[in-house]
Amino acid sequence: MKRLIHYLSIDNIGVLELLFASYCILSGYSWGIVKGNLLFLFIMAIMAYIRKGKSVVKMKELTWLVIFVAIHEFVLAMVINAPGYMINNTVSILISCILIYPIVRALNIEKLLGALNLVGIISIIGIVYHYIIIRNGGTVSPIPLPFMPGLDTASRLYEEGNRPTSFYWEPAAFVTYMMVPLFLALRNKKFIWSMVIIVSMFLSTSTTGITMSLFMLVCYLFTQKINIKYKALIVVITGAFIWSLFYTDLFSAGMDKMAQTDIESTSRTINGPSMVFNMPLNHIIMGMPAANPYDYFMSGGFYSSDIVVKDGSIYCSTIWLVLAKYGIVGMMLFLWLYIKPMKVTREITPFILVLFVSMFFQSFTIGTSGFAFQIIFIYVFINAHKQRQLG
Repeated sequence: MKRLIHYLSIDNIGVLELLFASYCILSGYSWGIVKGNLLFLFIMAIMAYIRKGKSVVKMKELTWLVIFVAIHEFVLAMVINAPGYMINNTVSILISCILIYPIVRALNIEKLLGALNLVGIISIIGIVYHYIIIRNGGTVSPIPLPFMPGLDTASRLYEEGNRPTSFYWEPAAFVTYMMVPLFLALRNKKFIWSMVIIVSMFLSTSTTGITMSLFMLVCYLFTQKINIKYKALIVVITGAFIWSLFYTDLFSAGMDKMAQTDIESTSRTINGPSMVFNMPLNHIIMGMPAANPYDYFMSGGFYSSDIVVKDGSIYCSTIWLVLAKYGIVGMMLFLWLYIKPMKVTREITPFILVLFVSMFFQSFTIGTSGFAFQIIFIYVFINAHKQRQLG
């Protein structure tokens, strides 16, 4: 047991690091108007301020993006006589982005590694528990945390049925989190742990999880300087998972989910292109003159018979939503936030390439918990890399 604990680095965990590792789960809770995604960022920022960590990363990319969003939304609010919910959302976005800075400075990458793996183990146990229930004919819903308020079952993200979710709102949220431990496991050449993580993603039946975990292996193989022994091992692992996906009963649910996914009709893929390709050129350049895609659609800003509207909202994946909301300049600043770290070190490249692809299927735009989680991790990783270079 001690060897396992040391192998996964869970013998060296900090409180702040554990809270951050739990953020993807905690952010789904709310207390009335107080949302967990903002509340726990605020708590972590206070803890980070007390710790007073040092950082050699200035995060100018985030600063320019925050300045642009503030100016863009202020001008837009004046032009369209913005509704109250747009102003509230803008304030929330700006606050969440500002809270990222102290957290990045304070997090310790070594303690964070153990915390991420610990939460990963707990999450995998939850996925296996749900998988067993489903295999025996039952239905599942997100496992609630003790002493926390009930999850909002009316939310679009809440999922109840025959897909494992563990402690997360939906399988895709579980996958978003597990991509980080998977990346770190590959980077540290802990391939057994990597395989356990990938198996859990397959069990989640998430199409994104299955495809992105395999894509992570391919990205790691072609972007990292590793010897031929490790390259051969990665090829074998990738081939084994692809074979098991098609020829074993263990992952049949995930394969069935992929076969039943209609790419041409699902809102995850169709709404964004249907909106952007029907927007006037000046709106693509400057951003849509509306608070959100639904308001823009209802105001006649664009029309498309392919748009899928659900519960008074139009779901768009990240890349299309950022382009439609903030225009070309906003999208370039957003992407630069991810591109710049790859110029600092190629070690982060597999993780960011996976994020680029998932931007077309998932929504982790500015101000969301997914965005905060990813950016904090990326820049903590970059900060640790630069500190090692400085000795």
